[in-house]
Amino acid sequence: FNISWMHFGLCGGSYFRSEAILDAFKPEHVLRIDWKKLREKEGDKTMSSDFAMLVALSARAWTVYPWEESAQYFNDAPKDPTYLLQFQKRWPAFNASAAFQHNHKELYHANISNDERAAVAAFSDSAADTTCHGCVWYKDGRPQSRMRIPSDPPNIEGEFSFTFSGVLNRTACATSNSSLHFPGSLLAHPDYILNAGSDGLPLAKDHPSWLLKNDALVVDARRKDSGGMLILQPVFMEAGPLWGQASTSRPRWLRSILATNRLHARRYGHAMVIRWLPSKPQLLDWQRQQCGDLSEKECTKQNERENFNWEKHRMLQEYLESSQDFSHVMMLDADAALVRHEHNILGSVAKQLAIQNRDVFFTNEDWLESGSKRINGGVILARNSQFAKDLFKDTVEAHSMGPQGLASWRIGIKNHQCTSNEQICLNDAMDASSEMRAHVLLASGIRYNRGGCTLRHCGQPISDENLKLGLDDPRLEILHFMGDHTLADQVLCDRPVDFTGEDANGYGCSLDGSSVLLNDNHAYF
Repeated sequence: FNISWMHFGLCGGSYFRSEAILDAFKPEHVLRIDWKKLREKEGDKTMSSDFAMLVALSARAWTVYPWEESAQYFNDAPKDPTYLLQFQKRWPAFNASAAFQHNHKELYHANISNDERAAVAAFSDSAADTTCHGCVWYKDGRPQSRMRIPSDPPNIEGEFSFTFSGVLNRTACATSNSSLHFPGSLLAHPDYILNAGSDGLPLAKDHPSWLLKNDALVVDARRKDSGGMLILQPVFMEAGPLWGQASTSRPRWLRSILATNRLHARRYGHAMVIRWLPSKPQLLDWQRQQCGDLSEKECTKQNERENFNWEKHRMLQEYLESSQDFSHVMMLDADAALVRHEHNILGSVAKQLAIQNRDVFFTNEDWLESGSKRINGGVILARNSQFAKDLFKDTVEAHSMGPQGLASWRIGIKNHQCTSNEQICLNDAMDASSEMRAHVLLASGIRYNRGGCTLRHCGQPISDENLKLGLDDPRLEILHFMGDHTLADQVLCDRPVDFTGEDANGYGCSLDGSSVLLNDNHAYF
């Protein structure tokens, strides 16, 4: 028996064999599933019917796979036939010619007519809170054995207790008499050949449907169901101990930065999302060819840093197309912190874009004597405009084409390649395109993307002696600890001002990484 479908999708519209449903959903069979332990490992999505039904059916060895005439609608599907074929391989639920398509939400926020609005009335009495997700349970499957509401899933003991703590090989499932053992590890994940994991990240309890891929919500403090501003922060685990090791928590420097940015998002009504699992494929065909006889693992490692940087453009492209219709999307490197909590940094930058009628905000490296004309890709804010969408589609596509380059960019550039890192690509594109220069605001890194080395020592001469004032410099808004990560927690946690908004035992600043508070829901690791 193999699990053939690794995605959500059972409840947008499905049909099942009666025999399968009667067997898989039989109370005595459902009772064998350790929902409590599954929830501890997989989070709140365990209680989603899309997930729970797949677990129940697979536990009884029923094959679950979409009917080809029932598909998912993707509003970002490419038009080019070549890229469309790659898209279909990546997202098997895509079928533009299917009879039924799920996810058509174009009218979710449409206005209604005055006549229809007049027919809508408000309740005279406030309704009781009926919010309840995964909190109605029965001890033995009988209606008479209902537990109090709300409650957690019942404890499962014995042979059906869920003790799995590692990551299962998706190519095959162990049989009932298998003695295979999968040790737990912060670093292991079947979808990436090197290191990847979400353990130890400050993830929210909720997992809204608008999240892409395996991305995780940190906080959503927006006042409305859509729109608003989004902060994206990719947190990947490069080979080595800097980002966390097996059986340990995330390092304090990283936790302090994530907690600091979470506080800023919460205070000013933004959403914040982390991408912890690199997109597939990471290793591009042209990179593989350049690696020659190297193994896939070694080739991936050789290109890992550059590809991780390119993931930022991919995320910007994807979330600018989100059905949430964000007004602005900010990209922050994992080692960049929003340190001026006295005012809304994203709002201030967005206002500058509006005043100057620009679409994308970049910063230079003017804290160095030689950096004023050089873009640094660690901080980007994009307005939800056609130019911004086209720009990041172009850069991602140009990179995927490798030495061949992209013949015709949507923003007007011709025959341009991006085989190195994304900063070189952006700098070259700025030089090549007056159209891009007209739509981009290149701001001071001293204010919005200052290198953390200015707090200690930079390898190159700094441009301004006042930079040595550090956090006492009123110009500073965003501090980027590139090249000196371990300084971050000393700055954000160990000064008189705690930038995380928590005490010394909070998620960001705790010295005891094995028992720190992950989020408001008191989830420990």
